[in-house]
Amino acid sequence: MKLTGYMMFFLVMVSLTAFSQNEIVKRSPNHIFVEIGGGGGYGSANYERTLATRQKLSFALRAGISSYHIRDFYNKFNPDIL
Repeated sequence: MKLTGYMMFFLVMVSLTAFSQNEIVKRSPNHIFVEIGGGGGYGSANYERTLATRQKLSFALRAGISSYHIRDFYNKFNPDIL
């Protein structure tokens, strides 16, 4: 029980000294990235376009392509495109 109390105290003290960056960095509205695992199955290639940005809120559209089940029931190359 004492160890848990010390850990909680330590975590609170560390979080009080943490800070975030106040600098505003201008980002490109176009992003291309590759994702491994996740919602696209084994992996996916994605494109994202930021449409509007207001202070800390941004609205973006994303499109991606992925493949799942590389081989079919007859063990032939037949990927399902998502």
